[in-house]
Amino acid sequence: MVGVLAELKSVLNQYYEKAKQHQKLIWFIFSVFAIAFVLYTVIWCYNLIFTYPVNQVSQITNVTENADLVNKYRTTSVQIVAIIAQIFGGVAILIGLYFAWGNLTTAREGQITERFTRAVDQLGNRKMEIRLGGIYALERIANESKKDYWPIMEILTAYVRKNSSVEVLENKKVMHLAMHIQSNESTIREVPEERKISLDIQAVLTVLGERKYSFNNGEYKCLNLRKAHLEEADLREAHLEEADLSGAHLEGAILIRAHLEEADLSEAYLEGADLQGAHLESANLFGAYLEGAHLEGAKNLTIDQLSKVKTLYMAELDSDLEKPLREKYPALFEEPKK
Repeated sequence: MVGVLAELKSVLNQYYEKAKQHQKLIWFIFSVFAIAFVLYTVIWCYNLIFTYPVNQVSQITNVTENADLVNKYRTTSVQIVAIIAQIFGGVAILIGLYFAWGNLTTAREGQITERFTRAVDQLGNRKMEIRLGGIYALERIANESKKDYWPIMEILTAYVRKNSSVEVLENKKVMHLAMHIQSNESTIREVPEERKISLDIQAVLTVLGERKYSFNNGEYKCLNLRKAHLEEADLREAHLEEADLSGAHLEGAILIRAHLEEADLSEAYLEGADLQGAHLESANLFGAYLEGAHLEGAKNLTIDQLSKVKTLYMAELDSDLEKPLREKYPALFEEPKK
């Protein structure tokens, strides 16, 4: 029953959207037909109540009998008119409710659009608390509006790629190095690496990990987090099926029980990442850096997948995976050349 109502609502929405495109013409045509129908109905009711009864008893010569029959016919006609009026009154109420519902839908969509615009504007604010408010506002809209769900996911992933990308991190290193050179220091200190991601990026990752749908379950595209700087990010139990994480930096990230089936982790940096109990069925690990990674209890992880990684030096694996890998691919466990 719920499915039928949802389908009916979808069909009504489609017709309403089409009607809005030609609203003035439709209202003009509707008004013309309504006026014509009302005039026709008034004439028909007049004939039914006053003309029809007289014609039906015109051959009866007895005045008293004639008058009684006319009254009976008129009483019946009035009852018929009353029933028809009730039917049309009900139809009119339904039409009114339909347009009222349409107006409410339009008003609601307008409110969502306004909230959407305001939330996106907040993402560009310099204050962290305002950016966080924008992120969680977008999450709420995504849960309320199916139409806006995927655009919001794309906005959030683009926010991560722009504000926490490997390129941004490298640019920061270059800027620090340039500042040291310009200060004429006798020795150039090692540039400190910013490992922890910012609060707003972590908030986005939390929203993405706990989102309403997942790939092939309401989503027709995969999340794009390619080359994102996500070191020490908390992604435990996150739903990242089919996500593109190729070239991402996930050193020290917490991916406990995360869903990464068929995710693209090729050439991703996962040094020290905690992948205990993570779902890795068919995940692409080609060229991934798994130095010191915790892979104990990883679900559906195969020897074939691990044989294609860049390194497993100091990685912690279940014995049924580690033993055959060490025998067949011993180079994976050697300390990588810096």
